[in-house]
Amino acid sequence: MKQPIEIDTFRKYSFLSSPAFAPDGSQVAVLVKKAKANAYTSDIFVMSCEEKRLRRLTFAENVRHFTWLKNNTLLYACPDGDSTQFFTVTGDAPAPAFSLPLKTLQAAALNEHRLVILAEYRIPGKANAPDAAYDVFDELPFRWNAQGLVNGVRKRLYFYDIPEDRLTAVTGEDFYVGNLTTSPWNLSVNERYLLFIGQRMDGVQKTYPGLYSYDIGTGSLRCHLADGQQKVELAQLIGDDAIVTTTPGREFGACQMPEFYRLNLQSGEMSLLHHYEYSTGAAITTDSTLGGGFTNVSANGVVYFTTMNGHSTCIRTIDLNGHLSDSLTPAGSVNSFDVSQSHIAYVGMFGSRLQELYLDGEQVSFLNEQIQTDFSISTPVMQTSRRTGGEEVTGWVIPPVGYQAGKRYPGILNIHGGPHAAFGPTFFHEMQVWANAGYFVFYCNPHGSDGRGNAFGDMRGIYGTIDYEDIMAFTDAVLNSWPDIDPDRLGVTGGSYGGYMTNWIIGHTDRFKCAVSQRSISDWANSEWVSDCGFQRNAAKMGASALEDFEKVLWHSPIKYAANVKTPTLFLHSYEDYRCHHTQAIAMFTAIRQRGIDSRLCIFKGENHELSRSGKPENRISRMTELLNWMDKYLGQPAQS
Repeated sequence: MKQPIEIDTFRKYSFLSSPAFAPDGSQVAVLVKKAKANAYTSDIFVMSCEEKRLRRLTFAENVRHFTWLKNNTLLYACPDGDSTQFFTVTGDAPAPAFSLPLKTLQAAALNEHRLVILAEYRIPGKANAPDAAYDVFDELPFRWNAQGLVNGVRKRLYFYDIPEDRLTAVTGEDFYVGNLTTSPWNLSVNERYLLFIGQRMDGVQKTYPGLYSYDIGTGSLRCHLADGQQKVELAQLIGDDAIVTTTPGREFGACQMPEFYRLNLQSGEMSLLHHYEYSTGAAITTDSTLGGGFTNVSANGVVYFTTMNGHSTCIRTIDLNGHLSDSLTPAGSVNSFDVSQSHIAYVGMFGSRLQELYLDGEQVSFLNEQIQTDFSISTPVMQTSRRTGGEEVTGWVIPPVGYQAGKRYPGILNIHGGPHAAFGPTFFHEMQVWANAGYFVFYCNPHGSDGRGNAFGDMRGIYGTIDYEDIMAFTDAVLNSWPDIDPDRLGVTGGSYGGYMTNWIIGHTDRFKCAVSQRSISDWANSEWVSDCGFQRNAAKMGASALEDFEKVLWHSPIKYAANVKTPTLFLHSYEDYRCHHTQAIAMFTAIRQRGIDSRLCIFKGENHELSRSGKPENRISRMTELLNWMDKYLGQPAQS
């Protein structure tokens, strides 16, 4: 008999990320993280592409990142206070290599003796010291979710010559490589150039960084797209050219997906390669991944990239002539990947399976196989719906484990974040916990979700309207298709945008017997000024700024409708959530609790917006326990027919 998936079962999962080939393509390495005590370990596993047998290479438990040197030596980094200790591995024996007085984020080999390194840099006298009596801020943003206080903190490029132990700064202290939301893996390197996004800081970080190249031979830095003008998602070198995704957003503003362009680094000329309406680098929403890795790679004369189309994230290629390939991977969710001359290795989630490593489409790791064989996993069933006059919406229903037709069961509606994100049939730990606890679980991709093109994803000025109608129509369709779901025992939950929508729902209907609002927004105006990115996000994504149209912003804020709430609601938040500040939950909780509505507010210490996905294991367990207890309290256990 299989074991139920319970709240703490995620402690048994292996989380894979950052696959990378050795220079000759004979081996591939991957980072593997696991929960241990109240933290996560991180070590490197390696596999021969011929033998296809994965083995653990390091036992450091705190590997931050790694790269391959040109001689097939693996170089990895471990944090050491404010410094980083590097080690090399040839064969099976790690050996200390060198130490750098930096918090490094990424390293790439130019040759066997020289590295390019991306690292955190704290400007003396400007970055706030941890032991200071008070903090001083003169930049926006001055704090960032999961990064803490970032006033005077930069991401900076360096060269490091290993034999000479010489560290040389490439970018100045007034320059920020990437931006706060950019993965540190977004750096393209070849023998002649470095290509990256970034911007010169003038006190207020621009919404969009510019695009820059650095000529390694001449030491010259060149701007190809000026700071603040256009969104850039992908930039990869192919010789003296590059393929870039960018858009001026003329039709859909910040909701428009970047298109493919060809850039000649010598002439600076850019030309449109391919009109495209889907995001690059995104993956299907889940709570069962940790870590990053490459989501775009230049190899074999083309650029490989991940892209979301519908409810699947796959790998495709594009060449310098604009030819776009079909998907190179099956339906599912590719999280990160790498390419050699003859192989593609990727970490992905397919069907109801947890992450594994795949080589050329073949599963070559089995680190989570025990979960698949020993535990009860309920398979999601696709469900479609359509609001009156609207587009078809795709979603899924997860039946309770042990489901028997004719019995009546409670149901939980789950709403994803974003809203520019997407659910799929991908394994989702929390929803499997609910199904194992006896609940129907249902979820969908309403208007605003990723993977459906620009028009479907455009949410400017319409939050709480057609997205709300989509979700309610989907709920109706689920109840019609699954008559064993008790319509009088429905709960609703969601996080981030899903938390916003939960707050909106309870102010506009009382059809749900209880709600759990997670890391939510209740007041868009306040969020514009207290969220780490609110001063950039609200006007761009909502289509209105509180400074220019306060009434419009207030109309879309759930707090305006708090007097209508009758639904008992649990609020889950984190004190260090700077994306959706915890005062958003406090405001909504206070507004409904003072009216006598049964409510509960839990704010986690030492956690941020990522609590449900990468929070400390004990806090993740406590959060899920609070949520499930609230659902049990109001929805009860499944009743017999």
